[in-house]
Amino acid sequence: MQGKLSTASVIASLPSGWMIGYAVGEGERPFAEEMLWELGRRMAVGTLTDPAQLQRLGDSLVDGLRDPQTTVSDGYALVVQQTAIQPVVPIGARRALARALLSRAANVEAAWRFQWGDALVALHNDSILSEAEWIELLRIVATPRLWRLGDGPLAPGEEFVFGVRYLDRGLRLWDAMHMEVFNVPEGIEGISDIGSSNWLGRRGLHANSWPDRLRGSSSGLPGNFRRPRAILRTPSEPGRYEIGITVLMVEEGDGDLSGFGRMAGAAYPNTLAFEGTLTIEVREDTAPVPAAEQPIGEWLEGRVLPAQRNGSGSGGIGYEYHGMTIDLALPPGPFRATGELVAVRQNGERETLGAFQVVIDDDGMLSKRWVRGRDGRRGFPGRGNSPDGRHPPSIDVEVESQHLTPSNPDQLLLVFDTLELPDGRTHKGPEPLEVPVPAHPLGWSTSW
Repeated sequence: MQGKLSTASVIASLPSGWMIGYAVGEGERPFAEEMLWELGRRMAVGTLTDPAQLQRLGDSLVDGLRDPQTTVSDGYALVVQQTAIQPVVPIGARRALARALLSRAANVEAAWRFQWGDALVALHNDSILSEAEWIELLRIVATPRLWRLGDGPLAPGEEFVFGVRYLDRGLRLWDAMHMEVFNVPEGIEGISDIGSSNWLGRRGLHANSWPDRLRGSSSGLPGNFRRPRAILRTPSEPGRYEIGITVLMVEEGDGDLSGFGRMAGAAYPNTLAFEGTLTIEVREDTAPVPAAEQPIGEWLEGRVLPAQRNGSGSGGIGYEYHGMTIDLALPPGPFRATGELVAVRQNGERETLGAFQVVIDDDGMLSKRWVRGRDGRRGFPGRGNSPDGRHPPSIDVEVESQHLTPSNPDQLLLVFDTLELPDGRTHKGPEPLEVPVPAHPLGWSTSW
């Protein structure tokens, strides 16, 4: 029998009903992941068709999806998708699964997998997801969520970091068209983009010329490929100012948004509209502390942006990683930094995830380096480019999956060994400079 028995061959011979009871809804068990993959394969090839077993599987998956703490492995995600899209699954089980997925899609704290977006599209195409539920799903993913770094009132003429996020739930609606109409109060100025979004430049914004209403349109849903962020400046007059974004959406590909009016009060017939707003308060008695008088760590803390996911992958057998970028909202100019990214666990323990080096020289040439882990292995050279003067420096990192996940929201610290800022201030020890990386206002699950 040597060579004829393996984990895969044994699991392939197990009864489906037994594997459903063992691997689904009972937490992590030995070989449960392999059994989930086998169940997903059997549904995909049409060998798991027993209605009673499929109903039992659907019920277990619904219970798991309702619990935000459920471990969402690749096998689990596959089984959810297959159960949702297979016509042989009892209609009642598919309807319950559709409602559970819809509820989970709205929960920013719950882990989500992109193939579930494909499942929701299939459920809508099969009329399992009603039109009202479908519009609710579009509202969840197309409503702009506006945020700014920091809280409290701002001073007249003070710069602040502004961003827009969308809940990316993997809905691929390439036939749909959307337009983002920006309502910007008079007096607010756009200073610069952050990162590579080219947001202000794409819409023709300039530092002292911001139209009252702006728009940009594209296919699909907003936010799938960019996360706009920028540095803005408050008006010179005190008061409360509301920045608004309205996303207009035509589900059918023959919709034409380009001819819609730009002025206030324009009508948008037969179009879904989803709005988001952000109110800022400007006060005369809230003068910002000049940078020269503020401790370098305190000043930099207000300039470190929430981490942004930029991919994931596998670096070998048993090794998976998340890639992310931490942007620094700094003025243009030379910049040099070396240090480490440290995770502070919930029990207070600290772990070094890797070391970084970022250099922007006097000519604006950018170079980066990241070395994962304390032992220095798996290092890679950073991407080099020539910033155009508007893009601030950023730190690109790769973090092993087991160290930082949506269900493990540890505090991240940038620990600078050396630092040279564009305004000439420096830090060179002897004590490291620790600056926390803020969690995103929408939670970790939207970034990973």
